This record gives sequence, C-alpha cells and structure tokens, in this order.
Amino acid sequence: MSEQAAASTAGKRFLLDYEVEAHGCLPPELAEFKSQPVAGGAEVWLKNLSVTPGTDRPLLSVQVLLSGTDIHAVREPGTEALREYLNVLSLVTSMSFTARRLIRIVDWTLGLRDRDCLQFERFPGANLPFPHLESPVLETVDLLRAVAMDPLALRAVRWFAAGIRAEAPEEQFQFFWLALELLAQLHKSAAPVNDLCSKCRAPLFCETCKAHSIHRPYPKQAIRELFVNTVTKGGETLFEHASEARNALMHGALIDEVLKKSGTSLERVVNALGQAALKVILDTMVAELASSGTMPARLNILHTNMYTHQVLTAEVHLIVTSKDPNAPKLSEFARPTMSLVHSGSDTQRPGITT
Repeated sequence: MSEQAAASTAGKRFLLDYEVEAHGCLPPELAEFKSQPVAGGAEVWLKNLSVTPGTDRPLLSVQVLLSGTDIHAVREPGTEALREYLNVLSLVTSMSFTARRLIRIVDWTLGLRDRDCLQFERFPGANLPFPHLESPVLETVDLLRAVAMDPLALRAVRWFAAGIRAEAPEEQFQFFWLALELLAQLHKSAAPVNDLCSKCRAPLFCETCKAHSIHRPYPKQAIRELFVNTVTKGGETLFEHASEARNALMHGALIDEVLKKSGTSLERVVNALGQAALKVILDTMVAELASSGTMPARLNILHTNMYTHQVLTAEVHLIVTSKDPNAPKLSEFARPTMSLVHSGSDTQRPGITT
C-alpha cells in the first residue's frame, strides 16, 4: 500500500496556523502548550511569537489541529474552533486575545512525506492611505464641530465612528445599531402605535373595548420607523434582517448562519446600517445649522456604500515535505515570500456630496 493510500485509510488531519494578538503570553519556562481535544474536537497549540515587554502588539503563534476531508473545507470550522478557545481563554484570564490572521493550512495526516499546504497573504490595499483630506472636507469638519448638538446625537456620532474603526463586521453591526438606537430616541414620534400579532404582524383588536390595542413606541419600533424612513428602497426587508442579526447576537448564535438562511449577508446589513446612521446624523446636524442661521451653501462630505473592510487575500497552493512522515514539524516548512505588484491607476475615490 502506498503512503498516500495508507494515510487516507487512517483519516485526514489538518493544521491551521494563526497569529493571535495577545495581552498574555507563556512564561519563559513553558516553550509550548498543547490543549486536550474536547469530545474528539480540535486541539489548540500555543507558542510565544513576539512577546518582548513593551511590544505594541504582542503575538502568539497558535495552531488548530482538527480532522477533515478537504484542505479547502477546514478553514471555517478551524477558525470557529479558535474563536471558541480564545473566548474561554479570555474568560479565565480576563485578558484580550484576538485572531489576527490565518497564515497557512497544512495537511497534517500521518504517513505523508509530501503534504498539501495553503499559504495566505493579506494585502490591505495599494491605494492606502487615500489622499482625500482636502481643504473643503476639513473646513466642513470645523463647521460641524461647532454645531450645538443634542448629547444623544453626539453619542451617536461616537458610536458611528467606533463602527468605522472596528475591524470585525459583528462589532461594526453593534456600533451602528447603537448609533441608530440613540438617534431613534431623539427622533421618535410621540404618537401611539398598534400592538402587533407576533405571527402575522397585523394590529391586534380587543373585542371587549372594540378598539385596537395601542401603546407608546418601544425602542425597537422607533428604530424601525427611523430606518425605514431613511432607507427608502427595501428598508422593511433590510430592517427585518438587521433585527434577526441583533437577536442572534443577543442569544449567542452565529450571525452569519442566521442571515444566510434569510438569503442575505452580514456585510449587506452592516453597510445598510452604516449608511442609515450617517444620513440621520447629517440630517440632524443640517437641521441645527439651518435653525442657527449658519447653513453654508455647500457641505463637502465623503461617502461610501461599503463600511465592511475588504482586504485582498492571496491563496497559494504549495507542496511541502516533512522529514518524518509520522512526526511533521511546522518549523521545517518554509514560507515563501509573496508580494503584490500594482499596475495602472485607480481613479475611483469617495464621492463628495452637498
């Protein structure tokens, strides 16, 4: 029997190699720690990578070893296993651990000398930073900073900016939702609304009173009204998706899986929330400028239709060789250097609106 055939009968294993930004590291006397698999699941291995005291972003080298059938199919379950491990690690230590990037996936099946390896390289963008902090834009910043804003609106600006900075779509969703929640309190109507049937969403009618049951708008109803009035195209559907995402978040479910069943994506919902929050904030500021008599002829605002961060990732399929087929070592597999060659000019830029 060939070594490849023998390996296939023994079951395939894959090692996913990550960099993890960490506020904690292994002590000097502990070179490596290998976790015990839970209920036959993934193993997690930890080593120090860049932990010199005073390092701006300390890093651990973390590997996840799990069973699978295909090297391309283990990325998602491996990353989820890492997230679960880091969540419990943060719980036990009260320290921050964040998976920054997946470096490579190696076929770790015993009995192989030549192994498949997928190496990943991230290229954040050849055009960063964008040279768009022009005088008209910065003058608009000064003008809006001088607006006498309601404290709720100022807090909404803070959460909106936090959503822009956040790297993970789940975090962006939370920040943009908080911004809209504050803005809804500021703009919600005082008129009572109907109680709705939990199944068909029709207004409930009381047979005794011979009238529809009404109440002051709940926070979620106020957010819905604000969102639908702001997002005029498909607002109702997008808000339902956003509400599903919020419920998934509150109940500890995976947002991506919940939204996938509804035929949409977290990225689409995040981008819609970001655009809605920006429009309501600017409308609020413009109203204040108009009432104060300081409204200029033009506001120069850069806008985008994509708030989720898009990073180009290159995937290279390599064949690596281990000296001992039954005891592979990650250190013996060299990582080729990859670079991005950018050619041509990119004429796209954020739009300027009045």
